[in-house]
Amino acid sequence: KNLLVFTPILTSHRWGEEHALLTAAVAFASFSLIASALYILNDLVDLVPDRLHADKRSRPFADGMLMIRDGLLAIPLLLVGGGALASILPDGFGPIIGAYAAVSCCYSLFLKRVVLLDALALTLLYLLRIEGGGVATGIGVSRWLMLFAIFLFFSLALAKRYAELLRLRAAENQKAAGRGYRALDLGAVGWTGMASGLMSVLVVAMYIGSPAAALLYRQPAMLWLACPILVFWIGRLWLMNRRGDLNEDPVRFVAHDAISYIAALSAFAVILLAR
Repeated sequence: KNLLVFTPILTSHRWGEEHALLTAAVAFASFSLIASALYILNDLVDLVPDRLHADKRSRPFADGMLMIRDGLLAIPLLLVGGGALASILPDGFGPIIGAYAAVSCCYSLFLKRVVLLDALALTLLYLLRIEGGGVATGIGVSRWLMLFAIFLFFSLALAKRYAELLRLRAAENQKAAGRGYRALDLGAVGWTGMASGLMSVLVVAMYIGSPAAALLYRQPAMLWLACPILVFWIGRLWLMNRRGDLNEDPVRFVAHDAISYIAALSAFAVILLAR
């Protein structure tokens, strides 16, 4: 997930600039340390529901592989390390990593229990990674990129909740432990998630005819080829989710899915052709 800090470099076609890549790498490391601390906090807060969950009970703290004191010791060390790296980046990066930490803490402590606000919080965490990469490298982030990311990552956040609810229904339970959702919310979550994913394709279609695209691409019309690729990828993701193949984590699914890599390479080839 923290690889998103490299997104502004990719979308601005500045992947050949060594300084930008190095700065983004430092931002990536800072986010990774901070995120690790906050994931540990999340696991400690969720110890009881995780031990009742079919998959999450195998997490190191839930199954007793790691002791609670190990987590309490690791959290401040990771936060200090991430903060130290953030301090050598441009001034605007500090508030972003601070906002990321604050939203993540709020998510772990109470937002995860509020219907839809939990998905919006996860979406914001994705957006802060992208914005952090833009600030750290000095490239910035366009409104088109952020608009696309809002709809895409909200779809992914809801895909995660849909997978959880699908398992909940299969187990004939009515309410998710530690969550505000109920089994009867499955349809609404699914349709909202799919619609949000397709809205991200609409943003790409609107971008193709914009002055911003004309400035960055010699042949912006070639970008139309990216739309069917996105429709296929988003549609397949949700189809696999409805079949119960996502295992509650769309990011993990994508990371191990060959078709997703082919779709990503195809989209990158379209960008190169449009240049």
